[in-house]
Amino acid sequence: MLFELLLISLSGTLGVGHHYWWQGLDEYWIAIGGIFSALEPLPLALMVIEAWKNQREKLYSGQDFHYSTPFM
Repeated sequence: MLFELLLISLSGTLGVGHHYWWQGLDEYWIAIGGIFSALEPLPLALMVIEAWKNQREKLYSGQDFHYSTPFM
């Protein structure tokens, strides 16, 4: 979870960097912003995978999973 938070913070903050070039800053912001902007969906994918794992653990242990509607 801490890794996901770090990814959200870094990719969100540095992912905006590709807009800095249009404001007249150096060209390296296009590369930095482009790389981190491409990483922005990764934390969401990691959270979905973690949610699937939690759902499977609950179902295999015989416990009731109350939030099964999003997994339909």
